[in-house]
Amino acid sequence: MALSAVRPDSPLKATKHIAGIEGTRAIAALSILVYHAWLAAGPSENPVSAGWLSEYVLPNLAVGVTLFFTLSGFLLYRRFAQGILRGEGRPSFRPYFVNRALRILPAYWVALALCGFVLQTVRVDGGVGGLQDDWTLAPLSAAFLHFFTPATMLGGIGPAWSLVVEVMFYLTLPLLVLVAVRLSRRAKTRVQRRYAALAPAAILLLIGLSGRVVAFALVRDNSMPSGWSQDWQTVVERGFWGQADLFALGLVVAVISVEVADGALELPRQWRAWAVTAAAVIAFMAAVHLPNEDVQRGQLSHFAYSPVMAVACSLLLAAVVVCRPTETQGRLVQALSWRPLFALGLISYSLFLWHLPLIYWMRFHDLTVAGRMGFVANVMVITIVSVAIATLSYLLVERPALAWRRRTQQWTALR
Repeated sequence: MALSAVRPDSPLKATKHIAGIEGTRAIAALSILVYHAWLAAGPSENPVSAGWLSEYVLPNLAVGVTLFFTLSGFLLYRRFAQGILRGEGRPSFRPYFVNRALRILPAYWVALALCGFVLQTVRVDGGVGGLQDDWTLAPLSAAFLHFFTPATMLGGIGPAWSLVVEVMFYLTLPLLVLVAVRLSRRAKTRVQRRYAALAPAAILLLIGLSGRVVAFALVRDNSMPSGWSQDWQTVVERGFWGQADLFALGLVVAVISVEVADGALELPRQWRAWAVTAAAVIAFMAAVHLPNEDVQRGQLSHFAYSPVMAVACSLLLAAVVVCRPTETQGRLVQALSWRPLFALGLISYSLFLWHLPLIYWMRFHDLTVAGRMGFVANVMVITIVSVAIATLSYLLVERPALAWRRRTQQWTALR
């Protein structure tokens, strides 16, 4: 089925979505796909040389992971923020945990099994192979435990390191919500409840920055490339401790969006144009001035680079999701709601899981091409193949799990 032909009644249509969110997810997933195609799709182990693109653009496409973290912070905290800001208490945590498990686990386990035992294109012992080469890695990866020790941290599906961070955020968020709820009970005004709702973002910011300081100052191994080696520095820097601050601004956007929607906060008339412009300027300055040798190797969590890029991502996200109920969709939201982007957003999780193992498989079977034109051809072919597999994964695994989640929610409501 062609993505451009998705209709409102298509099985790819989501039942509920915030306008522009699926398109934003699609942009994040595609940026990561192109980044990995640049790093790993060539016949050699070295990234393709593409002139100024290799210096300023392609290394920075890894920021798609930061955008995903910001999106998670916004989407998962928004409902809790509503209850806190409106003085309604908090929603139950049970549906939250059920939703997260059904959203993440089925597609991940299927991809891990097929890539690990059929395609044999997962990372094993510093290389690429099958999970049968290291039987201890399979249960550790399935439980998201492989990233907590240097010996196994680089194993499994390549991009799954960020899923470990996501899962830790999922487990931490309810604790932060309890802190915010407790603080809000002492609040007498909406402004005071706003400060209480922002407390989890402040805590995440402190956690992330402290992790970066520890990774940089205490466990740094100057003899190894920063941020992506089998050492404790990488465990800290690439784990939740060193990445927590990237979720913080998503929580801030969630609070602002509720306040604006409820009419408790007025923003300047041209704020959206200012936010998009500021996001572009900040991203450009970070891309030009902050990357160094470490970032060129794709070191997402470089000390200053990632927090600055997170600011750009949060400004872009705010321009998409913050609006009054009576406000019409702007051009940015309309562009992100374009049907092909919407469809790609729906399958973005499966696309994220599958694209790198498929890149490895194509490279091992001599289906990739060298050179600059080869890079363009690789990206096109990898995108087509990855989208096809991701669509199957969405229709056969994700969508049934989501349907079962909705039935579970209805059953819970009837009890």
